[in-house]
Amino acid sequence: MRRMCGLVVAMMLAVAHASVAQAVDIHGNDVQDSYSGVGGLVLPSSADPQSRREAVSCEDCSWIVSDACDTPYGVAFLHCQSAVLHCPSDSHERRAWMRHGDGQWYDHGLLCVTAGGPPTLASVGHQARGAFVQRLPPLLPSLQPARGVVTQLPVLFDSGQPTGVTAIDVRLAGVNVHLEARSHWTWTFGDGASTYSTTGGSHWPDLSVSHVFHRAGRQVVRVKTQWAAEYWLDGLGPFPVPDEVSQEAVVAVWVGEGRAALAPVG
Repeated sequence: MRRMCGLVVAMMLAVAHASVAQAVDIHGNDVQDSYSGVGGLVLPSSADPQSRREAVSCEDCSWIVSDACDTPYGVAFLHCQSAVLHCPSDSHERRAWMRHGDGQWYDHGLLCVTAGGPPTLASVGHQARGAFVQRLPPLLPSLQPARGVVTQLPVLFDSGQPTGVTAIDVRLAGVNVHLEARSHWTWTFGDGASTYSTTGGSHWPDLSVSHVFHRAGRQVVRVKTQWAAEYWLDGLGPFPVPDEVSQEAVVAVWVGEGRAALAPVG
């Protein structure tokens, strides 16, 4: 994983540590057409698997992505192979360097980089959350019976959302992203009662989300769905999607008075 490609670089690593420029927060250098930053860097799926895992999970690492023949030490490779990836027309071949803290720089190989810069764990995670929010199933609560609700008899509720894992596949920043989301629901029934459920509810004969009203009148039922998700980057992961996502909806229930009545027999 940590291999150096060039005699000059191998020699410089041993003697020139003090001359290395400090990395700063993520930014681009238009003059040198390079990028630098701190945190996890997403290397392409063609890179060494161990190198990819270490690069993406290194929160305290500094990184530089620059011309394929440049090094962080101000010297070029003696023998540099560039333009070997055949990058798409909207991207350019660059070389990634990383280091822990103030340690020495290590070559992490070549990657194709667009004008937006290389994909990082933070940037892809932010986009993953946006894609996740856009594709969430809507919260559309309903009840059964829809009319004729009376006291002392159960009313069944349905969020209109699936139970279990919701999977989403998207491509973000040139990376294949797979998301998996799980949800839970909190129902409040307007009469002081509430329930927590890991299922989305349903209709008869499913009583997983049901409630018995004990007084007549208009009740405002509120439901809140909370989603937590994790994602994979071209097989790397899982990583948590930043922050839970919640949805809320309200449904009004008109409750009539339920009375017992004697019926003739025979």
